[in-house]
Amino acid sequence: KEMHIWEEGATREELIEERKNKIVVYEKLEEEKKLLEGSKFSTEDEIKAITEKMAILEGYINTLSDKIKLL
Repeated sequence: KEMHIWEEGATREELIEERKNKIVVYEKLEEEKKLLEGSKFSTEDEIKAITEKMAILEGYINTLSDKIKLL
């Protein structure tokens, strides 16, 4: 669900809400990544998975920002 792309025809307000939600998810992933990086356990695979999710989310956030500017 967190990776859901907006529906075509969404209003500016809906896009802003969608972007806000993705930013919140991104921040939570960033916190998880920091916790894992400080863990005594080997967490390389988990950190890699979180980093990949963060990169995808960052792309969505930037795309939403561009789309909002056009409305």
